Amino acid sequence: MVTFNLGVYALKAKTGIVAARTGLSPQTSTRIVRLVHKLQQSAAGPSAPNRSMRAAILIARVVAMRLNTATLSDALLSQITSDVLNGRGLVVSAGQIAKHLAAQT
Repeated sequence: MVTFNLGVYALKAKTGIVAARTGLSPQTSTRIVRLVHKLQQSAAGPSAPNRSMRAAILIARVVAMRLNTATLSDALLSQITSDVLNGRGLVVSAGQIAKHLAAQT
């Protein structure tokens, strides 16, 4: 078996992967990827980028399902992100996430 260390994906690459895997728009995918990256960097330190892709895809999948019945508000995105990241061992509240979302806009 051969293993290649590919390093960290660029933002555009992550966004494209998330959009392709979930069917979300590039704008929504970028928003999710940036949010997850910032949250994991601030809470988990240097090992965070290795986990951000899976978390972003999971959050985006839940968002895509919810968009069938609701619009994506900051409050809804905060709650989904909090639920997913807390389930993956990164303790962050919906209020902390809302602050990061407010800083993005």
